[in-house]
Amino acid sequence: MNDIKRSSRNSRSRALYPHKSGAPVDLRRIDILERKVEAFETFESYNEEYQTQETSRKISPKEYYNRPVNHPTIEEEKQPGRFSLFQKLLFLLGGLILIVFLLWTFVFNGAKIWVTPRTESVVSTGNIFTLINTDANKMYDIVEITKSVQKTIPKTETRLLDAKSSGMITIYNNFSAESQPLIKNTRFEAPDGKIYRIGESITVPGKSGTSPGAITVRVTADTIGDEYNIGPTRFTIPGFKGTSRYDAFHAESTSNMTGGASGEAFVASPQDVADARVDLETNLRSQIRSDLLAVQKDSYIPATSAITFDIIDNADAILIGQTDTYELSGTGKILLIKNNALASLLAGTYITGYRGENVWLRSYSSLSLSLATSTASSTLSLTQPIALQVAGQGTLEYVLDEIAIANALASQSTTQQDFTTIMNGFSGINEATKKISPFWVNSFPKNPNKIQFINNLSQQ
Repeated sequence: MNDIKRSSRNSRSRALYPHKSGAPVDLRRIDILERKVEAFETFESYNEEYQTQETSRKISPKEYYNRPVNHPTIEEEKQPGRFSLFQKLLFLLGGLILIVFLLWTFVFNGAKIWVTPRTESVVSTGNIFTLINTDANKMYDIVEITKSVQKTIPKTETRLLDAKSSGMITIYNNFSAESQPLIKNTRFEAPDGKIYRIGESITVPGKSGTSPGAITVRVTADTIGDEYNIGPTRFTIPGFKGTSRYDAFHAESTSNMTGGASGEAFVASPQDVADARVDLETNLRSQIRSDLLAVQKDSYIPATSAITFDIIDNADAILIGQTDTYELSGTGKILLIKNNALASLLAGTYITGYRGENVWLRSYSSLSLSLATSTASSTLSLTQPIALQVAGQGTLEYVLDEIAIANALASQSTTQQDFTTIMNGFSGINEATKKISPFWVNSFPKNPNKIQFINNLSQQ
């Protein structure tokens, strides 16, 4: 091959330089010949390398000159791609790490704050606090349970009867928010004209908003006789006739009037009735109290010493021989006090510097909550103020305003000095620590919802 190439170069030399042999020089022809020779040598070199490294087939000059302009060289054709599989995997891993870094920094970042709220111990020596329900602030609730028990009492004697009928009525004040006193023996008239009277002076509570004030009392018939043993009905107050109060006040009974009688009858012994009353009432009160103490309501404290009972019986009907089944019916009521409402009253009385912060009673088992005398003698009502007597010891805890704290911390520096300054601005915090993720972030999340609070006292 080398011999052939040398022979070709000698021939080309004679063709390119004819002036050496004495012929005239044609520069244009020399230029064209040089280009053809250069192209031919390039083709020969490419064809020889291609044949040696890739295939035994030679390509023709036509195929060579018609190849695409960007046709790869032999070295490029030998490489399947610019990057190896390892390099591609390395680039992919680096991209994933970058994505995870960005997500963790800006999407999944967060902060945890461990807070120990401020607590205060309070001791009350029997102070009386007033609880008032309003539309905006409900300080207490009342739960009532009604049960009945009965016993058969045999008739054992004949007696001459001369008794008046009696029963329970509820008096309603829909006149004004002012309470209305009613003196002893105030009359109540049934639709058929029968008159009944209250046996003691009372005060009917005023109405609250659209809800009338109400009180339940016992009335007794004006005259003896069984004709006054009427069923449930509506009563008016004759003493208010001719005034605007007449239509605004009324009373209703939900059970029969009983006990009215006259003449001779075969009846149960009064002593047997009295003995049965003791046994049945003890049993009835125990059942009602047990059910009331089992009542639970979120955020409310049961006033276990503020349970009231209203017991009625049909002793009058037994003693006049109308029936031999003695029945006691009882309604028990328990006062439930809003935890934070009572806590605020105690804090305002016993904590120096208290400024109305939100507090609640963390511990109150040693507190005795009972009705003051002014309330204990009347029926519990959701519309009337209640005088509560508090004695004993309790523990108050300040409630964290997590939203306000998170807003104050959002996008702030994580330096301990800045963190301490912000937390000290909230009076209900005793101690606080922080942890921000990821660890390379130097500020709290901009989104306050990404700041989580953990109450250390709740973990105990």
